[in-house]
Amino acid sequence: MNTGKTLFDSGKSSQKNEKEKVENKAEKADRELYKISTAFPFIIFPDHLIIDTGKVSIVRHGFLSNTFHSVFINDISDVLVYTSLLFATIEIIDKYFYEKSVSLTHLNKKEAMKARRLIQGLIIAKNQDIDLTKITDIKELSRMLEKMGASGDEQEKYR
Repeated sequence: MNTGKTLFDSGKSSQKNEKEKVENKAEKADRELYKISTAFPFIIFPDHLIIDTGKVSIVRHGFLSNTFHSVFINDISDVLVYTSLLFATIEIIDKYFYEKSVSLTHLNKKEAMKARRLIQGLIIAKNQDIDLTKITDIKELSRMLEKMGASGDEQEKYR
C-alpha cells in the first residue's frame, strides 16, 4: 500500500519538527531580565551588564571597538559587589577562569546590588533545576529571582 510519502518527505517533517523545537527553545531560553550601564561622565563610552535567564554579558564600548564577554549562569561560582561612597563595582567569578574574573566599575550602587541578587537567584534556580521557561511574566520572574538571591540582611525587604 502506497501512502504517498517517501522517505525523503518524512525526513523533511522530522527536520521541520526539530526546527520548531529549536525556535521554541530560543524564544524562551535567554530572556533579558535586567540591564545596567556604567555612569556616563566618568566613563566616556558606557559599558553594559546584561542579565538574561541563561547568561550574564558584559559589553565594553571603546572609541572604535566593542568587546563582548558572556558567562553562562552554570559557570558562575560567585558574584561580588564592592561599594564606595558614590559607586559600586560588580565582579563575576567564572568557575573555570577564576583567576580572570570579569568586573564592571562605576555602577549605581542600588543597580549593582539588584544585579547581584538576580544573578544569585539564577544560580540557585539552575542548581535546583527550576524551569524558568514556565514563568512567562518577566517582572514576576525577576522579582522571584531577586528574592531567592537576596542575602540575609536583604531578606527582610522581601518578607
